[in-house]
Order: sequence, then C-alpha cells, then structure tokens
Amino acid sequence: MESRVVLIVDDSEDNRFLYQTILTYAGYAVLEARHGAEGVELAREYHPNLVLMDIHMPVLDGWGATRQIKGEPGTAEIPVLAVTADLGIQQAHERVRETGFCGCLQKPCTPTVLLEEVRRRIGAP
Repeated sequence: MESRVVLIVDDSEDNRFLYQTILTYAGYAVLEARHGAEGVELAREYHPNLVLMDIHMPVLDGWGATRQIKGEPGTAEIPVLAVTADLGIQQAHERVRETGFCGCLQKPCTPTVLLEEVRRRIGAP
C-alpha cells in the first residue's frame, strides 16, 4: 500500500521537527519546506496528500503559497491545512476559507489534535 505523504511548510525548524516526528511515528511519509516558495515547488514536484502550511514565513507567506498551490491545475486538489498561532478572530478564519485552505489548526496543537486533523483530511497511512 502506498504511504500517505504530508508536506510541512514552516520556517521554524523546531515546528518542522515536531510535526515530522509525530507524523512519521504515526506512519506518514513527510516532506519539509522552510518557506512558502519552497513549499510550492515541493507540492508541484511531489503532489503530497496534504500540506500543513504555516502562515507567517519569509520569502513567500502561507497565504501566497496556498493561493499558488490552489491556483494551479496540477496542485489545486491538494488539501492545505493552515497551522498558525494568530487566528483567534473571525476575520482571519474567513480569510482562511477564502484563500482555499481546507481548515485551520491553532498553534500550539497537541499531537492528538494534529493526527486527528490529518487523518480526517487524508485517512490513516
């Protein structure tokens, strides 16, 4: 059976390591990007099953990276889940939906919440 692949796009090495550890332990294959532009390139090249996208990053933020992924025929169907620390207000949640994210996780999130959301979006590995 083919492994499910999750692309983590986050400028924080600590966050990438944490998510990678949780997801790998649960049986997912993981790709990592340090900023949005790198994330877009990896999405184009590897077509992951899901992208976990930080919002605030250098080079290209999560808003712009998600618009690019969702705007291209080859990657538009990839679900992109926002993972951010600052979406406590309703306007931000509306912007998440308008941008094309499939949902949002609030940082910090527990391993259980992260795995529940990933499994809900793409199933178990």
